[in-house]
Amino acid sequence: MGTPASANTQGRALYLEFRRDGYTNQFIFTPEISDPVTKTVIPLGLLSRQISATNPRRQWRHRFSSVESTLDPSGRTFLHLAVTQAVEQAAQRVDVFLSYINSMHLGGWTLYRQPLAVEVSAMDVADFAAQNTPNALIRRVDRARAEANFDKSYWDAAPVAAAF
Repeated sequence: MGTPASANTQGRALYLEFRRDGYTNQFIFTPEISDPVTKTVIPLGLLSRQISATNPRRQWRHRFSSVESTLDPSGRTFLHLAVTQAVEQAAQRVDVFLSYINSMHLGGWTLYRQPLAVEVSAMDVADFAAQNTPNALIRRVDRARAEANFDKSYWDAAPVAAAF
């Protein structure tokens, strides 16, 4: 489930939501994107935050993969790699992704509903490059959550301590 692609689409981001004990961890994995204006590569990225009823508007943290592709001289497309290089780079990128998922699982966090695919626009690319929060992308995630019938609340009720 995700939003429909438009002509402005640069790729798709993957949104995951994990919940535990009244807290929610939100992850948005962004694709590696070439910025045709600056002719640079914006590497595979992660926006994340942990929210709760007491901290519902926490800031998004930005992290980027250290594995980065190379653009052709025009700056518009990625260079083609030999199969062995491509497999090696893909494995490194997947390892980054899996490390976050495994940490959630080992910490007792539960994936809420299903992952969502959301388009990434040229404006989002500019925000990533400047390490600003891509607010338009966040709004698309909110719309995708509503379309997928996610609860309006971003966290489950915190467990109530037993009274003695």
